Amino acid sequence: MFNINTLPREEQLSIYLGNLYEQFGYNRFKMSRFEEYDFYTKYKSFLPKGQFITFNDTDGKLMVLKPDVTLSIVKNANCEGDIAEKIYYAEKVYRTMPGTGDYKEISQIGLEWLGKVNNYSLVEISNLAAQSLAAISNNWMLDISHLGFVNGLLDYFNMDDKTKKDILISIEEKNRHELSIKAKQLGLNDEGINMLLSLIDITGKAVDCIDKAYELAVNDEMRLALDEIKLIIKSFEGKKELNNLRLDFSIIGDMNYYNSLVLSGYIEGIPGAVLIGGRYDNLLKHMHKKDTGAIGFALRFDEIARLIAEYKPKVYDAFICCSGQNNPIELNNFVQSLVREGKSVLTGDRADNIQARIYYTIVDGELKEVGKC
Repeated sequence: MFNINTLPREEQLSIYLGNLYEQFGYNRFKMSRFEEYDFYTKYKSFLPKGQFITFNDTDGKLMVLKPDVTLSIVKNANCEGDIAEKIYYAEKVYRTMPGTGDYKEISQIGLEWLGKVNNYSLVEISNLAAQSLAAISNNWMLDISHLGFVNGLLDYFNMDDKTKKDILISIEEKNRHELSIKAKQLGLNDEGINMLLSLIDITGKAVDCIDKAYELAVNDEMRLALDEIKLIIKSFEGKKELNNLRLDFSIIGDMNYYNSLVLSGYIEGIPGAVLIGGRYDNLLKHMHKKDTGAIGFALRFDEIARLIAEYKPKVYDAFICCSGQNNPIELNNFVQSLVREGKSVLTGDRADNIQARIYYTIVDGELKEVGKC
């Protein structure tokens, strides 16, 4: 009988997350590893930096090892209607690393809500992002940002697109000094400079910072963005996860890709975000999916699996101390019997570096529990 507890913890986690997403109505998406090169060149601006890994198929057609999952999902999705398409995936993507040019296989687990995006969509995705992080570690944080709030303030100062990009770089880098200089060069007074600096300064527990953010709001775009964030915060009321939500408007993400809510998740032991997500209607518009929205997130599962492997060595249910002198048929019968009980079993001469819950030896044709061997 299959026992999930006998699997490595990273595989248990993958199965747990898949089951969690299916409980909320998400269907698994399976993609091929290859795609025609021309497809990705159309949407290169929506992909992470780095070159594609290409090859020619038997017909001479230029192909690429898929560098992204979301593009494939959107390409194949039937999301133009009243019913949203809810998809999750556990896939590998392939990229060359900027700077080194090294090839890298990257494991990702994530989900996408495609179609009509509403307030419930925001709440569900944010809660599933939090539950995903909590399944990995007790020490996690989910940062929430909103491009509507940030853009609303920049529009208030009548900035053109070029100026916006320059200002956003300083905000994303949390560089108060540089942002202050740029604001002065734009001719902003002290009040205006302080308003821009607030995009960096308003950060901390979401429940504590949301009112400060409302004080900064100067137009409907900013207030509507905060209303969405407040709704998400409210959905966590009465839950311990509320304390793991943080506001951070310096999280901008890819402006070509995201257009409103942005999520960034962190766990202790891994530098940088392990969860990246948000609302990305821009991509669907670019792919001619009319009147549709999209929101989702992806987990850097290769980094997570590495952390899990470092933190928790394999522990077997049983270790049978044996040697070449033992009867192999008898030994196999003992192993099979324990496995049928749902236990994980390892055999060997010595258990010096092996962790097991019970250690056995074979005496007169019977298993005898021992301290260690």
